[in-house]
Amino acid sequence: MTTLEALYLQEPFWIWLAAGALFVSLNLATGSSLLLWPSLAAAIIACVDLAGFHLGMPVEIGLFGALTAVAYGIVYGLQPTAKVAAAGPGPWALGPRPSPPRPPSAPRTRPPG
Repeated sequence: MTTLEALYLQEPFWIWLAAGALFVSLNLATGSSLLLWPSLAAAIIACVDLAGFHLGMPVEIGLFGALTAVAYGIVYGLQPTAKVAAAGPGPWALGPRPSPPRPPSAPRTRPPG
């Protein structure tokens, strides 16, 4: 653990890059896109560290969690929900079936006379 702590103190970029790579590999292994957003958040934190803004481990973990939650909220909150139309009872319903609606009748004309 001391080696990991020493690496984080010297270059936190590599820790966040490894975390992002771990999420990407787990995403590919599971075949779902659920772990894509934590990997994106880890990449953003790695870029922040690479730019020279060393925020500290607690702040970076909090920022990682917040970025992940925002990404999930944006992506999965904006997806349209499926609406199923109520078409009445299906063929499995018990009881008499309602008769189909009658077509409109032709207008009646009076015979001349």
